[in-house]
Amino acid sequence: MRFKPNKSRYLILLGMLLALWSLVGKRLAESPNIWTQVIVIGLIFGFLLLWLASFEIAIEDELITYRSLFGGKVQFSMEEIKTIKINKYDELTHLIFSRHTLFIDLKSGRRVKINTKVFPARVAELLAQRGWPVRK
Repeated sequence: MRFKPNKSRYLILLGMLLALWSLVGKRLAESPNIWTQVIVIGLIFGFLLLWLASFEIAIEDELITYRSLFGGKVQFSMEEIKTIKINKYDELTHLIFSRHTLFIDLKSGRRVKINTKVFPARVAELLAQRGWPVRK
């Protein structure tokens, strides 16, 4: 099964754009020389769309593939998984993440971090149902 970001995430992004656009429209009426700001807002919005569209996770029978804009493409087999952890705190890096972050520890010692907040809630549930030890 392949998963892309929820449509609701695009709607939230669109709502943010409309809010920004209303502010720009108000300023445009006051000062017609704000096209630079309009272009910057357009570029930021375009980047956010590209970032959101880059997320994809595929859960096959024996293979998991995760892709993101900054993390690239990560692929590993189901047999490689040692544990799946859903946690706000990563002991390795001492950083705090949201509850929508899965840490998948592989038998090779490698740790894969998957941002699940852009995906349907079923993604984390599907991984947890496969029988791996899931720690919170």
